[in-house]
Amino acid sequence: ARGSARRRESKWACVDPYRDIARYSALIMEQWWRSVPLVTRYLFAASFFLTLACHFGFLSAGNFILNWNAVFYEFQIWRLVTCFFIHGLGMKFLMNMVFLFKYSSSLEETWFSGRTSDYVWFLTFGCTLIVAVAVWMGWAVVGTALVLMIVYYWSRKNPNIPMSMWFGIQFQSVYFPWVLCLFNLLMGGTPILQLLGIAVGHVFFFLEDVYPRTSGVRLLKTPQLFYSIIPPEYNSNSARMQAQRFQRADTGTRFTGTGRRLGDE
Repeated sequence: ARGSARRRESKWACVDPYRDIARYSALIMEQWWRSVPLVTRYLFAASFFLTLACHFGFLSAGNFILNWNAVFYEFQIWRLVTCFFIHGLGMKFLMNMVFLFKYSSSLEETWFSGRTSDYVWFLTFGCTLIVAVAVWMGWAVVGTALVLMIVYYWSRKNPNIPMSMWFGIQFQSVYFPWVLCLFNLLMGGTPILQLLGIAVGHVFFFLEDVYPRTSGVRLLKTPQLFYSIIPPEYNSNSARMQAQRFQRADTGTRFTGTGRRLGDE
């Protein structure tokens, strides 16, 4: 009897409620993380962790900011990408992370649902224009411009959503990027990067949505390279994949037999 009691005591002693809670929490976090759209997941993670790592001294921000001399003469081409993932700490950083996560996820789950390659092309096109302006102006970090580009395109694709911000101010979502610029200005900042993001977002919106609808000609097309890099299951709704499906269906239903003239036996 004493042996069985000791075994029961040892069994309960091995149960660690804190470890179970930690495992359950980790499982919930993993499920939530996997539910985040693919591109937004990596955009958010890169921006969040690289910013914190640089500010707390784990990494040197000087190795990741945009430096054209280092890019051109030392071939440090990663700077063309990492300059979008470094932000200053504080309220502005938290707001940028919230906006990046929320509106990038919304675009990926709605207008770019099943069109991951098209979304990556949107980001690549916009970031290329932003980097070109940043090199000309001598800017080192341009993450805010990327966030505002995403917010602007979201606002043009969802223009009539009622929104409200500080002090109960209400407005339509199409004005949201301009409200953010005004708020930054009232807080003593200079919204030049935000205006750049808005301008680049408008260029893409015009070439992707306005001009093809008015002229019937689409100037901006996702390069084949993006469809080759990203697996087909992430591009199920893209125009290229739909055209391929229609082509296969047309080929499968086409008559391939031999004909016979009337009267022939």
